[in-house]
Amino acid sequence: MSWYNKVKRNPADTEFSNYIRERDGWKCAYGFKCYKVEDFRENKGQLDCSHCFKRGKWSTRFDPQNCDAACKKCHNFIENEKDGQKILEDWKKKQLGEKGFNLLFIRANTSDQTMRNIPLVRLYIKKLMSELKQNGRSRQN
Repeated sequence: MSWYNKVKRNPADTEFSNYIRERDGWKCAYGFKCYKVEDFRENKGQLDCSHCFKRGKWSTRFDPQNCDAACKKCHNFIENEKDGQKILEDWKKKQLGEKGFNLLFIRANTSDQTMRNIPLVRLYIKKLMSELKQNGRSRQN
């Protein structure tokens, strides 16, 4: 059984996952096992919301800097490869820069009970989605 099945999902997880997919233009952000070209709008079940620091860490569970859209091939690769987590962390360091990654690491390892307040988190996600739609662009543009 993978870690994925061990962490209970709630409506905020689904909403946040959709936000990440939309932000990343419905394409895989990684490209470890794909070519980052397929648009998954018509095949939503094949695009995951991948967390660098896993969903069990509430302080970064809904942190956009901690998450990227990942196709099943790439997500399975980082979850199941011997060095998958290190490969992902190296990729994240390039994406965020060393300082940004270190700040994310600190947030991931800091207890934050606020993110357990699901109604509050859902309002936060609505705000993120609204801002994304107002800006009319994703990270892929």
